Amino acid sequence: MKKYKLKEITTDEVSASQISKFERGEANMSVDKVFTALDNMNVTFDEFETTYHNVTRTLNFVHRHDYDKYYSLRDIAKLKEFRSDLIRKIREEPHKIRWQLNKIVIENMLEEISDFKLSTVQKHKNQQRLETYFHEIEIFNEYEIWLLSETYMMLSEKTRYRIIQFSFGNTQFVSGNAKRRHTMIRFYSNLLAESLKNDDTVRALEYIQFLEDMGIVSNGTTEYDLWDRSMFHFYSGMYKVKLGIESGYTEMKDIIKYLDILNSKALQTRFQSEYDSLKKDQ
Repeated sequence: MKKYKLKEITTDEVSASQISKFERGEANMSVDKVFTALDNMNVTFDEFETTYHNVTRTLNFVHRHDYDKYYSLRDIAKLKEFRSDLIRKIREEPHKIRWQLNKIVIENMLEEISDFKLSTVQKHKNQQRLETYFHEIEIFNEYEIWLLSETYMMLSEKTRYRIIQFSFGNTQFVSGNAKRRHTMIRFYSNLLAESLKNDDTVRALEYIQFLEDMGIVSNGTTEYDLWDRSMFHFYSGMYKVKLGIESGYTEMKDIIKYLDILNSKALQTRFQSEYDSLKKDQ
């Protein structure tokens, strides 16, 4: 964005004080005054909207990256620090729904890896806030798929399935970005694993078909592509076993061996445990 001093863009209609407060988020400006200020800077509304979107998107990405990073490190103190900061932001800017949603994600993370517990009443409030948000959105963008992947187990089964179905055709953000594509594929792979664990082969087939439609079996060679395909083929093999097709065991075992090449010990251990458990139950 072009650099101007306040006095260069003020007019009789728009004062320096109004612009300064608007910049700091302390006051709103009418649409007419916003357009007047933009005209004085020789900036089109499209330029302003694009710049604002990019700044907001960058901040959202940094927050999500930090949350995921410290969750994977099991850094409880840092996650509690994030939660305290979000509580402060919610108090200062109660109209910003994403602060509230991010706080729910952090609380969910803390409950998974520590003795942090919410009251039953607060859990219900969090669930209602999530369900209201997902019911009202019209398009699943990067933030929504991240939020859903972090909180879907908090939703009622009926709501969860409806939202997941809705998300199938509303995830345009994945093309051309390996990290985003991996986030989405990981989410649906976990849903596939969950449905197989519950012997729900009908929904498992839906997730398999959706992942195939995303091109998961294509020939990408990034680390993400190899990891994604390993997940997909392992659970596709498990799906076959659930249908009584013995060759599924061979496919699962092949993936476990293949993970040696990827040096993915954690995933290999997880798959071996699931394979042994399946063998024992069948």
